[in-house]
Amino acid sequence: MSKKPLKLLILAGEASGDEHAAIILKDLKVNFENLETRALGSSKLKNAGAKIVVDNKKYASLNGFNLPIILYKSSIAFSRLLYELLFFKPDCVLLVDYPDFNLRFSLFPKLLRIPVVYLIPPTVWAWREGRAKTIKNRISHTLSIFPFEKEYYRKLGVENITYIGNPTFQEMKNYVPKISKKEFCKLSNIDPKNKIFLFLPGSRKSEVKRHMPILTQSIKKLSNEISNVTFIISKAPGIDENLIPNSQNYITSETDARDLMTFADCALIKSGTSNLEAAILNLPFSMFYTLNSSTFKILDRILKTKVYSLVNILRPNTTKELIQNNFTAEKASKEILELLSNQEKRTKMKEGFSEIRQSLTTSKEPQLIANKIIAEHLINGSRQTRTVSRVLQYLKPYKKSFLVALICMILFAATDGAIPFLLKMLIENVFVSKNSVALSSIPFILIAFALVRGSLDFSQSFISSKIGHNIVKDVRNHTHSHLLKLSPSFFVNNSVGNILARFTSDVILVRDFLTSALATLIRDTVKILVLMASAFFLDPFLALIAFIGFPLGIYPIYRFGKRMRKLGARGQEEIGEVSSLVQESVLGNKVIQSFRKEDFEKEKFQEKNQKLTKTFIKSELVKAVTGPVNELVAIVAISLTILYGGSTVIGGSRGLGNFIAFLTAVYLLYDPFKKLSKLNNNVQQSLSGAERIFTILDSEPSIAESKEPLS
Repeated sequence: MSKKPLKLLILAGEASGDEHAAIILKDLKVNFENLETRALGSSKLKNAGAKIVVDNKKYASLNGFNLPIILYKSSIAFSRLLYELLFFKPDCVLLVDYPDFNLRFSLFPKLLRIPVVYLIPPTVWAWREGRAKTIKNRISHTLSIFPFEKEYYRKLGVENITYIGNPTFQEMKNYVPKISKKEFCKLSNIDPKNKIFLFLPGSRKSEVKRHMPILTQSIKKLSNEISNVTFIISKAPGIDENLIPNSQNYITSETDARDLMTFADCALIKSGTSNLEAAILNLPFSMFYTLNSSTFKILDRILKTKVYSLVNILRPNTTKELIQNNFTAEKASKEILELLSNQEKRTKMKEGFSEIRQSLTTSKEPQLIANKIIAEHLINGSRQTRTVSRVLQYLKPYKKSFLVALICMILFAATDGAIPFLLKMLIENVFVSKNSVALSSIPFILIAFALVRGSLDFSQSFISSKIGHNIVKDVRNHTHSHLLKLSPSFFVNNSVGNILARFTSDVILVRDFLTSALATLIRDTVKILVLMASAFFLDPFLALIAFIGFPLGIYPIYRFGKRMRKLGARGQEEIGEVSSLVQESVLGNKVIQSFRKEDFEKEKFQEKNQKLTKTFIKSELVKAVTGPVNELVAIVAISLTILYGGSTVIGGSRGLGNFIAFLTAVYLLYDPFKKLSKLNNNVQQSLSGAERIFTILDSEPSIAESKEPLS
């Protein structure tokens, strides 16, 4: 389809996402033989032809509350993917599920004008509707997998959304089991005439540990009451045998749970995708789920929906839900008995399943619809990202120098994380412990630390500036050389002032993008990650209090970003108009005086100059508002931290050195955050300047030069 190799970056942070993305990639490669793909993923994407740059088994699928480890691993994944974004330069980014990580990363392709397609978007209909705003601002196209999502998202302002169908339904509707009931019964030594009741306790160890005591009590109670029923507990891969102990009352099976669903008579299934699989395979079931009480209380307040099974979300009241306090051995036993004995209940449930299957049916396969949309964005993205790619080309001759500067930036940023610990050591070892040996050694440590930081700061600053000035030289040379080839008609249609503006202010904007903007993006992102890790290491609870203000601080970036870009573009055009009038006044001075047009020209110039001034004032207003808002958020967060932390220091439950070190980490954190919040404005202005330069470079002479000129 395209001679130029198309480039796709995929972010699939979990095993299910890896599987869905692999199916799509295989089909894409049929249409685009020259498609280059890099990914956050694992084996299935690799087998589909993607180069795995971040293994999701090591650096994604991060759950739990070990925040320092999560921040450390996410920063590695983020850094590598950011590198791919800058140097692989994809034409499109495909995000698959895994919303927290993916939505945060989506800011960066948005800055670089790279189209982003989101497959299996966040369930904003269940909780966190605020994410819809992020999706609206950053995502080019959203591919939903539930039929009701399209309308729901649109009510929240997300227009570019397409229901493609459900990949689980497509996979399961023609499912062929690897083992039949007869074969299973023979291998398991059970009577094939018995009814089979299936239990799916979960695929995570914590879930199985919570659910198994209730399930085993239920089975034990029913084993004495009913006959001709075989109870089977499905053991998911990775679940330890000791979590599902052997018993004469049930069989533990490692057979694929979907195979067991094809011949079971009914089931009790933990909430999740397996609920939808059971409905597709027409297996009557009831759903259960529990959490620890405090987590459930929080979740119950946050969740907008009080329905927990996907089946009931798609068709209300299709199956029974045993949630939290309703999931007891007694209630589970009663539900199992009813499922086994109540034919009417099973029939009604299957009717509901039929409606669900019908609602999930689309005229085309999900991957075909998804591939068409992704293909469009790949081709369009190849055009849209041309500006960024062309700008980055000017960096190529200085790639080695930029790499040195980049390493210095990262190391310099990383040293910020050591400052709180040095301060902690100073307070605890000198002022609290009154250690004279520490007092004499600490100044040398601080001087050495300052020398290292100073060297790194000097290196990254000087090398970046040197690269920047060389880029300005190259852009001017390139533009001037092209200008000399253009026909007179170009100069008739473009004023001298506008052309001069390309050589003065616009080239500076290009330099700023390639040096200042990239430096801010890399250096300050590393600073934030390092300082956050330090803060959480020093005091996880206080860190949570301090970072409440972070999400609020993001608001000004998007609120004023587009406005800033428009004002920047308008300002550069108006500078060209003012420069043009000055040029006309100087060159046409005699004519103006001869026809006594001084007042006319004076009014015309003042009008244009006033217009330019108003544009710059509006631009400065937008810039000025962002800073104070972030400052206010920072002060509120720090004040809350001081209020709580200070009271615990006075009470003796927290050390002074630890608290001061923590405050230092938080204080240092807000400066890079504030700089990043202004980055979008700077990037948009720079790219606007680049586009104006490329307008000249893309202009062709109206009179073509002969290939064989007469001598």
